[in-house]
Amino acid sequence: MRLLLLWSSASLQLLCMVIYFSLNLSTFEGGKGSLMLLASLGSALLTVLLMSERLIFTRMSYSLGVLTLLLLYFLLNLLWDSQSIAQIKEVTIGTSGGVIFSLLTGIIAAIAMAGWHKVYSCAPFMLKLTKPFVLFLFLVAFGLILRTFQEAIGNVRSDLFLVQDQSGLYQRPGKIMLMLYILLCTIFATLQSYLRTHRLWGLTSLFLLTAIAMVLMAQAQLIGSNSGLITVTFTMLIVWSHWLLIGTSAFSLLKRHVKLKHVFMSWITRKLVAYGVTLIGLVALLLAWLLDKMNIDIYQFRIFGFGSGNVSSVDSRLTLLKNNFLTQWAHSPIWGHTQVDSLTTGKGTYAHSLISLLTHLGLVGALLFVLLIVFIYRDIYSSLTVRKTFYHHKQFALFRLLVLTIILLFAVLTTFYTWMPLWFSIGLLGVTLVFKDTKV
Repeated sequence: MRLLLLWSSASLQLLCMVIYFSLNLSTFEGGKGSLMLLASLGSALLTVLLMSERLIFTRMSYSLGVLTLLLLYFLLNLLWDSQSIAQIKEVTIGTSGGVIFSLLTGIIAAIAMAGWHKVYSCAPFMLKLTKPFVLFLFLVAFGLILRTFQEAIGNVRSDLFLVQDQSGLYQRPGKIMLMLYILLCTIFATLQSYLRTHRLWGLTSLFLLTAIAMVLMAQAQLIGSNSGLITVTFTMLIVWSHWLLIGTSAFSLLKRHVKLKHVFMSWITRKLVAYGVTLIGLVALLLAWLLDKMNIDIYQFRIFGFGSGNVSSVDSRLTLLKNNFLTQWAHSPIWGHTQVDSLTTGKGTYAHSLISLLTHLGLVGALLFVLLIVFIYRDIYSSLTVRKTFYHHKQFALFRLLVLTIILLFAVLTTFYTWMPLWFSIGLLGVTLVFKDTKV
């Protein structure tokens, strides 16, 4: 009975979170589905209680320890520098740019999947319940996303593929759609450790994930989010490449855990490149066919600069980095200042790159972040792998490496350090949580 309660609690967590994210993909001001978020949090507490008799960790991983130090440093700097309670709320627990909000939602989702793992370790037959539930979860997400897209497409401009009342409110839904898609793909990747031989279920799930990605990509361009389009596309390519790769005989015979160098300097590299190029070609052909059938000119999309020959989001980022970075960093190079853009070159004129860690949190904050990433990668293939947790199945370890790497690369090139999908990914795929190992 306790196993069924644990599975139900973990499943409810994920369902409520998927619904919450799916309800927040439009450009309307304000969030929706707060009750879903609270329900997911409440279910997470129940899941932890059911997993462990005592709420303690067997040990604190290095990554979790460094993350705690980084968050404390960030919060102290923010409290010291900012005079606005509203701004502190916005960058900590706000649902538009909150670092702690993003991190906690990622951790909540990770707890749910840890709960599932606990159930499967004791009762493998429970996977029979999970297979239809995951398909149901994907269908719920697809239905809600499609409804949002249909609402938006009914308000599209005649000259551009863009909603009429966008009003610049595209950043929040652009971030949330990526968080939603990473969550859905992670659920699928986690279950590959148990259901890899279930080909029909795997293909059905993948095609649902592809359909969801296609609608999200269209929604991203409707609201004017280039980052939403690019990141969802690459995540879709990763989940397909990962599924194809772990199905090879070479991977199944792999005795050791996959390290980062194996992803970039081995036969895995060649496979990933081959899969990636093939999948990009197929996606391009599919999109070209769809656009031709719908009689839509590609220059109506923001990703192509609306036919201007320039991509405004790229040009503006390069200008800000070139003109403002050194001025802002010189203000406080060691400790940083969380309001440095307002004090120097103007509010909002910070570098849209992870290099903004140097300007806003200084060398100290940047070094803590680098140390965090080093320990996260170390955690993925460290001696902690001897523990029987869902984190360290070699299939899921590879998925963690691929997704975290692509998210980090995108963040380094294009986003401010408080970018929500980055912290969501760190909570979901980065830090390793291991609770007191007690029998369920």
